[in-house]
Amino acid sequence: MVSLAIDGDLYALRDNGVVKKFFTGEEQAISLIGIDPALAHGTSIITESNLKELFILDSVEKRIIAIDKTTGTVKAQYISPLWKNPSAIAVDGSGKTVFVLDGGKLYKVTR
Repeated sequence: MVSLAIDGDLYALRDNGVVKKFFTGEEQAISLIGIDPALAHGTSIITESNLKELFILDSVEKRIIAIDKTTGTVKAQYISPLWKNPSAIAVDGSGKTVFVLDGGKLYKVTR
């Protein structure tokens, strides 16, 4: 596992891009739908109990993927030509702003 996110459920991101979901220690079904190109390497996963999405940083494709937690469907993908080696993300409490750490720079993505 490379990253964990907890909102009551636990989401575990593997380095090969596979996301596992657990509730009270039991694995739950989750399918990610509509990711193009396919998620082959995940770096970080984030969510909070008040957010409707999971946010996954794919540092290889230099993108952030917002996924509906209920349906597993991609809601949005964010890409910037300015990102060279994104290494971490953070999301504000409303889910409307995503911050991307890339080297010594911090970028802000407003949804």
